[in-house]
Amino acid sequence: PDGRTLYYSAKGRLLSASVPAGDAVRAGEPVEVMPIPSLTMVGAAPGGRFLAVRRERSPVTRVDLVLNWAEELRKKVR
Repeated sequence: PDGRTLYYSAKGRLLSASVPAGDAVRAGEPVEVMPIPSLTMVGAAPGGRFLAVRRERSPVTRVDLVLNWAEELRKKVR
């Protein structure tokens, strides 16, 4: 969320690496954030929160993408 941290998963772990601003792309040493043995990382949010989905054994054949969900929620909550 701050544009200075790269999050990625490897071998059942969520890792992060700092990415300093500059012309060249460089990353710091990876740091384990948390184990995620049965989750697939989807995104990072401000405040150290993450959105993840549980991995299923069957292959993914369909993805539903919901756009502007926050605006739709605001209209329904009013």
